[in-house]
Amino acid sequence: MPILRPDLVSLLSSTDLNVARRVTLHNACLASVSPDGWRAHVFDLTADVVQSGLLQHDRDAGTLRIRRLPPAAFPGHAVLHQDRPLDVQLADLDKFKSRFDLMSNRVFRGLNSREIFFSGGSVLACLTTDPSRATNYVRSDIDIFLTTRTTKAARAVVAQIESVLHKNIPGFDHHFRVFRSPDVITFVPSDQARAEGYRKIQVITALHRTPCDIVANFDLDPVCVFYDLQRVFITPRAMRAFWTGFTTVTAAIRSVSGSRILKYAQRGYGLLLPNTLIRGCHDFTLSELFAKERSKVFLRLMDRNLVYTDLSGTLAIIKPARFGEWTHSATDLAHLVALWEIVHGHPNLQSELIYLAQGAAGLYGLYNEPQVLNIHFNVARHIEAFANFGFIEPQPVEHIPNVEEYAAIGIREFRTAQEACLASVPITVILPVGLRFRLVRDFHVALAAKPYSDVIVCSDHIRFELCTWDLSPADMWAPPTHRSVAPVHRLLKRAANLASWALHKAHFGALWGPLHLGAKFHATLDNNVDATYTAEAHFVAWLSAGERDGCHCTAKF
Repeated sequence: MPILRPDLVSLLSSTDLNVARRVTLHNACLASVSPDGWRAHVFDLTADVVQSGLLQHDRDAGTLRIRRLPPAAFPGHAVLHQDRPLDVQLADLDKFKSRFDLMSNRVFRGLNSREIFFSGGSVLACLTTDPSRATNYVRSDIDIFLTTRTTKAARAVVAQIESVLHKNIPGFDHHFRVFRSPDVITFVPSDQARAEGYRKIQVITALHRTPCDIVANFDLDPVCVFYDLQRVFITPRAMRAFWTGFTTVTAAIRSVSGSRILKYAQRGYGLLLPNTLIRGCHDFTLSELFAKERSKVFLRLMDRNLVYTDLSGTLAIIKPARFGEWTHSATDLAHLVALWEIVHGHPNLQSELIYLAQGAAGLYGLYNEPQVLNIHFNVARHIEAFANFGFIEPQPVEHIPNVEEYAAIGIREFRTAQEACLASVPITVILPVGLRFRLVRDFHVALAAKPYSDVIVCSDHIRFELCTWDLSPADMWAPPTHRSVAPVHRLLKRAANLASWALHKAHFGALWGPLHLGAKFHATLDNNVDATYTAEAHFVAWLSAGERDGCHCTAKF
């Protein structure tokens, strides 16, 4: 049974560590609340926040004032708070709606469904920032989530969304293109449409029981807000973040990309880590670990001109040890924090570091940025990469039977969203040998080995095969998190991201061996931790993963 919602007074005033713990425990239960009872576990912006009288309400400006304490007031180790303001203005409902209309260009006029919720960065921007001055949200997409019970109902909602966009956007067919990937259906505006204020719109292809099921698993605290075109709802995690200016770090940090952490640091939200005592060969606190690693980074980069003139080269010197992910250990995160400190104040370098800090295991992964390329160019490059890896024999494209099998990069363009919902999309995945057989047998997944391909062994002595995952219209909607097949879909999407990442690396000359795909595959799955999962053992493992001397670590909280 879900625990009671933390009270608003504590969330907006107390520095007690127990408040943060109650918020974490409440969030762990949030995904399981019933469709009839979820509203009791979040805050309605008007009914709960405005009418509480806890925040100074400027009715003329349409804002609610939050005055923050300095970072040192909160127990723990605070990082990435250079852009964290001490004074924050939340929009009231009327102001929020006017901002949302401005950000969305009023393209959702007439949309009416109880199964549609907007969430993510666009909602956060409208709640906390004037979009006309929000330079850090200029490229924010508009993310739509559905709480339909069936795939048929989901398709009907997508049809309604597309119909409304057609009515509200002049020349929609000319200015927008429709893509489908394993995670989303995306309406991508042309350059001209972007110049006119239109944004990319993404419908997340997953089924959820409630909106709480959606936001409970979000990676960062401030984005845990949602809007149903009538009311704005704020989770206790988000409300706490609005007052503290931080995401409270749990084991879920392991599944966040370094790029996303830096993007939200730029937007004013840092990280607050528990200042844990780490026991090993030498006892030390997390603050001491970050200070030690900061000194190492600054010592290795004494010549700052290298950072300022060749940031990519700098990351070849200071790079994550845990298979290319900055968040798979506390040590690697400390290195990223030090790099951010060096580039902070240089906007171009900040943007470059955010881009370079992308990993292969993000929430939406590499498929979140559709690129329209010549399909024959793609096929040729992919075949060349697979041949270099050893999956197929090197040969010209025209000599390969079923060549379309190798163009299955997991993203396709369609004329309409309805057409996208009714099509099967083949997706290339690279899987350990034996896993395909079990997934087909136990979960009836449409997986097949690619024709004329070989099994190869990676440098970690794991045998891999090249497979096609046929994502049919019935399977394109990820099942609710409580379904037993949900982890299977998640695993395959991660595998698809890794396959795309491997192809990307191959295009730049990477060889199969140094990719360490076996170790990376294991690390990606092992670190795939939702925000609803709060086991301290996972956090201890995250701390000890950064130990370079091989000592066994424990942690005292």
